[in-house]
Amino acid sequence: MLKNNQGLDAFNLGFGNRIRDNTIIAIVSPSSLPIKRLIKNAQEKGVLADYTQGRLCRSVVIKSTGSVILSAIQPDTIAGSSERIAKQK
Repeated sequence: MLKNNQGLDAFNLGFGNRIRDNTIIAIVSPSSLPIKRLIKNAQEKGVLADYTQGRLCRSVVIKSTGSVILSAIQPDTIAGSSERIAKQK
């Protein structure tokens, strides 16, 4: 678990990218057609962030702000990171 400079918990999305855990709505696999549409719409709106560093997208993080983040880390790994943060509080 990491603390950012404002004291809020953050967890790793891979390759040095971190996100505050209180802004996440869902962490899903990118394989379903509705999620693929969500990714396309987010890209068109300019609210898509690609954290994969050119690797295969394995998870999609949907934030409360409406932005969508692509990550090369499995959804279970990201969710496990979030659960560890919650247990330490």
